[in-house]
Amino acid sequence: MLLSLVLAAPTAQARTVTGGWEVEYDGDGACMMSSVYDAGGGYQAAVVIGIGNNGLALSFVSERWNMKRGAVFNVDMTIDRSWQQRVKVKANDTDTLLILFDYSRSLLNTIADGNKITLDDGNESWSFTLHGTQAAVPQLIACAKRYVW
Repeated sequence: MLLSLVLAAPTAQARTVTGGWEVEYDGDGACMMSSVYDAGGGYQAAVVIGIGNNGLALSFVSERWNMKRGAVFNVDMTIDRSWQQRVKVKANDTDTLLILFDYSRSLLNTIADGNKITLDDGNESWSFTLHGTQAAVPQLIACAKRYVW
């Protein structure tokens, strides 16, 4: 499906699947973990978390979206109501939002312990599952130690 094409890394060098997440080195200086799942109503959604030399990137994909490509706006990002931050997002594509952070082990630990990330722009709220991140985040960090840092 479309999301598998979005998440495919044609130059992938190392890949493993753990906790329902695919963890891989992209061959170009970043390690990523990604999960595609049924979002209901016949739609798919995906979460991609990446570590590169420039920091941490979170990307959210939903077949339900029709964003204006290049649009930049703020959302409240919440992880299980235990972590919240106002963040700037960019619509990299009509179905993809990207959030960039400085590298944060604390944020990765919160993601690993989390069940759900919610993005809220004041008009709409979107939730994404984090099931299996407890197993996948350590693999992502190991990938970054091996290939990125």
